[in-house]
Amino acid sequence: MKFKQILHSFLTLWISCLFISLSHAQAVSRVNDSSITTNTGEHIDGTAYRIDYPDNFNGTLLIGLDYASRQYQSPESQTLLALGYAMAGVTRIVTGWDVEASASNHLTTLDIYNQLHGSPRQTLLYGRSLGAHTGATIVHKYADRFDGALLSCGGLGGAVAIWNSKFDALFIAKALIAENNSELKVMDIPDDFATTTRPAWLELLAEAQQTPEGRARIALAAVIAQLPSWSHPAKPQPNPFDIAALQEGLYDSLAGSPLPTVGQAMSSRNELNRRSGGSISFNTGINYREILQGLDNADIVYELYRLAGLDINADLNKLEQAPRVSADLQALTWIAPQIWDGRLTIPVLTLSNIGDNISAVSAQYAFQETVNQTGSAALLRQVYVNSAGHCSFSPAETVTAINTLIQRLNTGGWEMSTNPYTMNNKAEALDLGPSRFIPFQPEPFARAFDSCDLLELGVQVESSEINNLCSAD
Repeated sequence: MKFKQILHSFLTLWISCLFISLSHAQAVSRVNDSSITTNTGEHIDGTAYRIDYPDNFNGTLLIGLDYASRQYQSPESQTLLALGYAMAGVTRIVTGWDVEASASNHLTTLDIYNQLHGSPRQTLLYGRSLGAHTGATIVHKYADRFDGALLSCGGLGGAVAIWNSKFDALFIAKALIAENNSELKVMDIPDDFATTTRPAWLELLAEAQQTPEGRARIALAAVIAQLPSWSHPAKPQPNPFDIAALQEGLYDSLAGSPLPTVGQAMSSRNELNRRSGGSISFNTGINYREILQGLDNADIVYELYRLAGLDINADLNKLEQAPRVSADLQALTWIAPQIWDGRLTIPVLTLSNIGDNISAVSAQYAFQETVNQTGSAALLRQVYVNSAGHCSFSPAETVTAINTLIQRLNTGGWEMSTNPYTMNNKAEALDLGPSRFIPFQPEPFARAFDSCDLLELGVQVESSEINNLCSAD
């Protein structure tokens, strides 16, 4: 172990003993036949942590964001604890989109676990949603502390890319549906968004959905943002030839589902603006006509415009003429650690469901491409589930993904383990709910933005390897 690592571990443990033990608590509970020892407390910044250690510990620790807030209560976590996995993690309440701070809290929690229970045989990152996004940062910066990672339902295209995509949806909707409505904020989201701009957006889009013209323009905004045509978990998957059902699905993704994109575009955008000190999103130089032409669902848009009697070229011309938005250098510098170079050194498995409007699967394509460019492709596998909603996985699917990652660690190769038919057979044998793994290839991410793009915009990137890679391109 390097001297720096030894010093880091010593200081972290010393600080943990000095500060965290003041709020440390321990309890014992049961999950099925397992006795679970739980340690809880707070880190220096006030972030809560939780560590659950089963008496039938199988040697593997899973650690990730949100475990301490609600994930420990999920059926997946309860199943994993019963199977002998130790589980640990923190909340996002304090750190939110400050992924660097959250990553530090992950490491400190791991140090506390080691102090309490000794080093596990295997330590795996298990992140969902923002936890997967945070996990990607940890995998690139602190991989020496982990053996592998399962990143579930995360927007792994990098922060600027995924937020450009969400920005596009609202920019297009406002320009074409309510250009002069001052309540409809796209970038400068007010602190009282929950009672002002968010309900205004939802009301506007609900009204627009009642007319053929509104439905066509909603579809245009959603398709260019690469939102899925199926994201409402209570609705059946649309027939691929049912234009009305597909449009309804696009509306659900934007504004009609239990967790619509508009909602996140208000809450998280407000936080990102505050933390970064400006805008991380932009559309200068973006040609929406060209983007639409290259997308799989473009035909849905063209047909809806035909049915509405609208001239799509007129709307695309209007978008071309709409004033553009630029990103702030200060904000891009702050968000830079959340744009990764793709250099993996440990096995990573991503788990995504195709009907996820919050973490659209096209971002997985961008992550794969970034990893491919660095020669790390052998360490990455991506699997997909046919379900709707954000992070809509059954316990069977999650446990199978974790078991598949562990198999990769134990054998040194993926072989056919991530084949959807193989994974379905394993998941069905667990009898823990549906198994819906499918063969799937996401379309290219229209708004891909990587470390080389940061350099082109004048943002200083710490890694000399990134600079060399971009220079070579």
